[in-house]
Amino acid sequence: MSGMQSFQINFDNPQCTYFGGEMVTGRLHIRLERSTRTRGIELKFRGEARVYWEKKIKEKDEEGNSLMSIEEHTSHELYFDTPFYVLGGPSSDILLQPGEHIYNFNMQLPSVLPSSFEGKLGYIRYTLLATLIQDVHANMVAKSAFTVLCPLDLNREQNVKNPVMISDDKFLCCCCCKSGPITCALSLPATGFAPGQEIPFSLEVENYSNSTVRSIHFSLIKNVSFTVTRPKKETETESTKVVQMVLNGVASNDKYSWTERLEVPSLPPSYLKHCTIIDIAYSLEVEVKISGLHKNMFIRVPIVIGTVPLATQASNSSGGRPEQFIPAAVPTAPPAYEDCMLGAVNIQERGDVQNLQGNLKFAPRYPVYRTQMPC
Repeated sequence: MSGMQSFQINFDNPQCTYFGGEMVTGRLHIRLERSTRTRGIELKFRGEARVYWEKKIKEKDEEGNSLMSIEEHTSHELYFDTPFYVLGGPSSDILLQPGEHIYNFNMQLPSVLPSSFEGKLGYIRYTLLATLIQDVHANMVAKSAFTVLCPLDLNREQNVKNPVMISDDKFLCCCCCKSGPITCALSLPATGFAPGQEIPFSLEVENYSNSTVRSIHFSLIKNVSFTVTRPKKETETESTKVVQMVLNGVASNDKYSWTERLEVPSLPPSYLKHCTIIDIAYSLEVEVKISGLHKNMFIRVPIVIGTVPLATQASNSSGGRPEQFIPAAVPTAPPAYEDCMLGAVNIQERGDVQNLQGNLKFAPRYPVYRTQMPC
């Protein structure tokens, strides 16, 4: 048996978060309880995107009997795969003594990389795999993931600085009689936000129908598109309500208005630039829930989630209200980096060794700005 007591990867950056072009540095910590012979220690930095799902396919055999088979749908993008030795090499023969051994490592990331992402049908993942290579015993392997961010500066995105007002109405019909409309109007000061910001919104519902509006749900929706290329090109879309606010209802022949804020949690940026098989789009959704058998009413506004928030627009020279309202969102301090609000995943995959060591629970970390936006 191997004399390994511990095998850990430690990054120098406590946030384990990097941008393209940056140097990733750290230390490999090994503790042995007995002498161990090895050919060396290999590290492998890897960045990749993968999409995968299975479908059950009904087929018939030569006798006409129905058979069920599993068809794999996959796609893959490799951004880098960089192996190197921190000790020894393929033909070395080294005897490691009992005790603690520390090996420094560093690797410069490519300058153009998509942001880390973990989803149900795919991921964009950056990992470091460390392998202590042995001839007699099985190799000892440790694995750890780190976050890479592709900047999305909202100040460089078109139209997200502009205020938006959208409205719609719905007429209810019952027993061939049409009542007055339900009207819903939503106003936003901008459509670009960063995690940690509070989105201020104004909402007005006028209910001139004969039915009651039971409640209004205001939600931030994340839509992720996963594309496979084998056996043929297909796209699956997953929609998730990441955060929701429930507002009171409105009685028949009444109206009500709200001015509220909804905080953006730690989330990956829109688009996932530089990845062609996974895409993210966000929207704000108002769902007006109507009593009875009537279908609910919806209003949706696309928004952009960035890694750099909108800057404050100065007042115009006359000292009056600016023509465009742009939220005060630039912090005086760097952002915090917080785990994605969707939680951690297990990064051990098919093909990894069973006795894999390291921190196998991983959640990408995204910049979070704790600044409010004026209404």
